[in-house]
Amino acid sequence: MRRGMVWMGTFLAILLIGSNAIAGRGDDLSFNLSDGINLAMGGTAAPEQGCAAPAGKNPINPNLGGFGGAFAGYMWIDLSPLDKLTEDRGIDEFDNFLMPIGGMGGMIYKDFRFGGYGFATIKQFTKDEVNGEDLSAEITTGGGGLLLEYNHALNNNFGILAGTMLGAIGVTIAAHGADLGGDEEWSETKGTYMALPYAGVWIAPVKYFWIQLTGGYLFFNLDDDEFKFHDLEVLDGDLQGGWQANLNLLFGYNPNIK
Repeated sequence: MRRGMVWMGTFLAILLIGSNAIAGRGDDLSFNLSDGINLAMGGTAAPEQGCAAPAGKNPINPNLGGFGGAFAGYMWIDLSPLDKLTEDRGIDEFDNFLMPIGGMGGMIYKDFRFGGYGFATIKQFTKDEVNGEDLSAEITTGGGGLLLEYNHALNNNFGILAGTMLGAIGVTIAAHGADLGGDEEWSETKGTYMALPYAGVWIAPVKYFWIQLTGGYLFFNLDDDEFKFHDLEVLDGDLQGGWQANLNLLFGYNPNIK
């Protein structure tokens, strides 16, 4: 009995000493209700303020962007090499122009753009009645490839640009009429490489839409022996490119427009 009283006294003394020590440190041992909730939900605590992402910062690289849209153009081209299909047959010759329509798209990095394009020209068609027979001829082209461009903003709404379109172009020539014999029609398509260096300006009426006006020269060449009808050459000279103006309507994120 006496030994039990001694152990009880010793325990109370240790408890008293420990309580005084804790009180002397002044620690706050209160349990916060929100801490308890966090522990009940799996022990995850809210991140400290210093670890939070700064407000208003865009995690995406501000120098990167993208674009896409449509374009329409007007190309001055000498189509007199096709006179064998028109004037020589007694029908009106082709007008010396073609109208390309197409689309383009790609990525933007700072002042540089990389992407692709594709286009087709509106078919040019000429027709007339000769000796009671309907005779006609037509030409159309199409192509596509890579787009490389330097585009610099002078302010948030206006800038200048220079670039080039590189790729391939196909030219289709066709003729119809009784003078051709057989099934009274002929057509053939030939392809070659093309390049269109250009320069221009752009204007952005709103942040995610801008308009480009460009001008350049379309280089391509088809030899006069490329197209043949019954082993007879159709072209009266090489068919080559010409000056071209484009109107581009583009949408996207342009890092040059703040």
